[in-house]
Amino acid sequence: MVAWSKPLLFVGALLMLLLGLARGLGGGMLVLQGPSADPDIRASAAVVFGVGIGLSILGTALVVAAIGVFRRQSAFWRAGMVLTLLFLIDGAINGYLLYGSPGDRGTLVNLAAAALIVGCLLAGRSGLR
Repeated sequence: MVAWSKPLLFVGALLMLLLGLARGLGGGMLVLQGPSADPDIRASAAVVFGVGIGLSILGTALVVAAIGVFRRQSAFWRAGMVLTLLFLIDGAINGYLLYGSPGDRGTLVNLAAAALIVGCLLAGRSGLR
């Protein structure tokens, strides 16, 4: 194991945990507030509710995966990689569903966050049990 693999794995897990919490909270806000959660939303209440549920599920799964990565378990590492990629796809789909098109700045931020998480997870892979 390379000396820096555990710290990078920790950073990747921490970022994944924060991402999961943010997605889950955002999903909860959409479920509770509906289209009034953001004045720019163009979708119906049913679509906003569905997107909110999806975000809550993705956020919860990311938190669970992050906890597994903190424990250095390879199955959760793989799940984290897949979920981080799903986060990118989900962001583009949700942008289209809620606003009519994926957001320019939001998409770039999502891409940067996902790249950082995947980079840390890949670089820290040798720190897994």
